Amino acid sequence: DSTQLTLGTDLRYQTNFVQSPSTFIGVIAATNTPVFTFTTNFNIPRSSSTNPGIFEQCIFKFTEDLSITTGARCDWVGINADPALIGLPPGVYPSGDNSVTNLENPIVNRNFILGSGFATSKYNITPEWTATTGYGFSQRAPTFQELYAQGPFMQLVQSSYVQTFGNTDRKSV
Repeated sequence: DSTQLTLGTDLRYQTNFVQSPSTFIGVIAATNTPVFTFTTNFNIPRSSSTNPGIFEQCIFKFTEDLSITTGARCDWVGINADPALIGLPPGVYPSGDNSVTNLENPIVNRNFILGSGFATSKYNITPEWTATTGYGFSQRAPTFQELYAQGPFMQLVQSSYVQTFGNTDRKSV
């Protein structure tokens, strides 16, 4: 009987920065004498994410009781981190270049193309009863923590005495 098409676009921008400085003191237990002290920063570097996306939704109404809705979405996500604050150990760079100032390094700048789609159907059996079915698929880009965490203690993300470490080789999921 009728069809309704909706098209749209959106833009999301996010920033993130977590510092978790820690000081470690090595002490001889018997004499309580400090042997060494060092301070480090288990951080999530200053990072940003830009995410423009486009979407469509179409509702097909075949009869007063039967309709099918479909939709799709495509997003590009660009994630960038401050190379001076990544603090990764030597040897972890895929290119073999241990310089974090290399802005072409995929650890510093990551890009993801994501897609999603769905289809649902709705059938009004009686005015009181409706049957619905649906199927969908979607992807998401890794979070800042999943990419860049260097062991911060984040109370909301983990339990005590556990640290999170990012994996810069993550793919969209």
